Parts: sequence; C-alpha cells; structure tokens
Amino acid sequence: MATGDSDTHTVEEMKAIIDGMSREDLYRRWRFGVVGDPLLQGEVGDYFAQKLKERGILCSVAWLG
Repeated sequence: MATGDSDTHTVEEMKAIIDGMSREDLYRRWRFGVVGDPLLQGEVGDYFAQKLKERGILCSVAWLG
C-alpha cells in the first residue's frame, strides 16, 4: 500500500492490511514509514500503534513527557 492509497481503501480495509502484516513488517513500517503514510495517521494510525503494543514492538514512553 503506497502513500495516498487511503482514497481507495476504507478504514476497515486498512485495518485488515495491518492485521495481515508480520511483526517485522509492522516494525519496518513504523521505523521507516514516510511522512503522510495513511497507515500511520488518524484512527488507522492509532490502530497501528495498538498492534505494535500488542506484539511487543512499541513500549510505553510515558516517562519522556
């Protein structure tokens, strides 16, 4: 899914794409994703972050702020 594809995918379809990603794919997308990536923005971005936490990739950073 390239940047800008959100116009052709519903939120539910983008969530299904995230659900189908491997742990490594999630990390790679999070670490090297481009600015404006629709999988990393808004409601879908929140869902992406939730999946990172569930799979042990993203830890709480509450101590930073």
